[in-house]
Amino acid sequence: MHVLGIDLAASPDNPTGFAAWSGGAIECWSEPADDRRVLSLASRARVVVIDAPLTPADGPFRRRDERFRELAPVLPLTLPGMRRLLERGRRLAEELLERGVRVYETFPRAAERLLSLRGEAPDEHARDAALCCGVGVAIVEGWAETFGREPRAALPVRRGTLRVRARSAPPV
Repeated sequence: MHVLGIDLAASPDNPTGFAAWSGGAIECWSEPADDRRVLSLASRARVVVIDAPLTPADGPFRRRDERFRELAPVLPLTLPGMRRLLERGRRLAEELLERGVRVYETFPRAAERLLSLRGEAPDEHARDAALCCGVGVAIVEGWAETFGREPRAALPVRRGTLRVRARSAPPV
């Protein structure tokens, strides 16, 4: 697969959304996924785009959040659930970067201001993962802006429509 979008859950017991693109429609699904499962799927992609904070903040917001906040409200990283999500996201991103995977952070509420999905996702986690994957498609095809330090953040720079279909079962 070329691109994997991930709507990361703070806890591996909760559903994480996944969406994969290899040049056709984006296939999406969700499943509870521990770190091994996330790394197994993400290591197969050239580009991984994650809906989770991947860099720390000195206060409630980071510099990259300013760009996201131009398009949609962002939760502060001082909330306990966001701190747990940051810890998990940062750990996974560091491992993927060490494996040579290009890793980006995005925010689906901001991305959906420019991306529209044609088709159905099985649930909200898979839909958010599809939006992340759409940002990854924009990166690969050269119509995304990236900003911040590694792992960089990304958003599309123009409108786009992407075909999405629900995957009946997650890949092995």
